[in-house]
Amino acid sequence: MAIQVNINEHPFLMDIFDQGRAEGEVKGRAEVVLRLIERRHGPVSEAMAQRVHAGSVDDLDRWFDALIDAPSLDASALDAILSAPRH
Repeated sequence: MAIQVNINEHPFLMDIFDQGRAEGEVKGRAEVVLRLIERRHGPVSEAMAQRVHAGSVDDLDRWFDALIDAPSLDASALDAILSAPRH
């Protein structure tokens, strides 16, 4: 006999689900930022990929906006964008 569980009725399961969703959102945003860097700048180094994957949602959003707005994306501009302090 199958057991059906509604995760909305179980706080523990809901917490796990929410945590997984948040982690997936960060990973997805990081992948978009990396793809944008690759399209505008070229191949992404392992160090840069790790740096991007370590970013918070706020970092990733800020980096994405800066990458879109940058008139050119040479190595120094890219480094400045990823190194910019939070406002």
